[in-house]
Amino acid sequence: MGTGRIPLEDSVCRKLLPDRSMFYISDLKEELTDQIPLLTTDQIALRFYVSHALRASNGCIVGSFILADTCPGNLTPAIINGLPIMAAIMEKELFYPRLRLRSAYHLHKLEKRFLQRADALILLAESMSLSFQLLQIKLLSSDDSSLNAVRTLRTLCRQHFKHADLLMQTKHDEINLAFVGREKKWVLNALIQFELKLKEFEKSNAIINCLKVTHYYPPANFGDTLQHIFCCREASRESLIFIRADK
Repeated sequence: MGTGRIPLEDSVCRKLLPDRSMFYISDLKEELTDQIPLLTTDQIALRFYVSHALRASNGCIVGSFILADTCPGNLTPAIINGLPIMAAIMEKELFYPRLRLRSAYHLHKLEKRFLQRADALILLAESMSLSFQLLQIKLLSSDDSSLNAVRTLRTLCRQHFKHADLLMQTKHDEINLAFVGREKKWVLNALIQFELKLKEFEKSNAIINCLKVTHYYPPANFGDTLQHIFCCREASRESLIFIRADK
């Protein structure tokens, strides 16, 4: 291609963001000459271009697998069927050595199930122009074994957040709750009532000490998967709340 690196702002790959799996351009010179001049110089002169997203284990797009030619062209069944397979092979080559490190958003079985269900809710919310909110309740400290404390926390959450559209333990010390079509004020008020209930419970049961609650209230039409929340936290209107039970 005549160059070792192309800045993101001059690349065609950026058109995958925030969440496109694949796209193609039959002739770059006709469609993108003004937008991306670097790709239409005599040194590169790419014409046909097709790109497939490469995703990390948390679903975030971290790169792309491309097929390009110096002649214009169109998608063929071989490209449509073969490119996702080649991209999947590349993802395994890139991330397999790091799977045990589990950085970012860990994906054991419970979490995968939660992500699948949450993504379905987000897609529903987006199609109906409804709000989507997420609460992550994490146990920071306890006066009992963490296993017993989380079991108690899970029971309290199920008793109090009966109107949650999704409630699931996703890690050994974390409960996630999703709400569709609720006002922010309603969710925060439910959280306040939960804090009061927890403090009342702790008067006779010294188990839970401190919780960290992360509340995500992204704007309407922010995206159709949870990756938009976890990859773009500053745009997800993230807020932290710490709850300490009175002893």
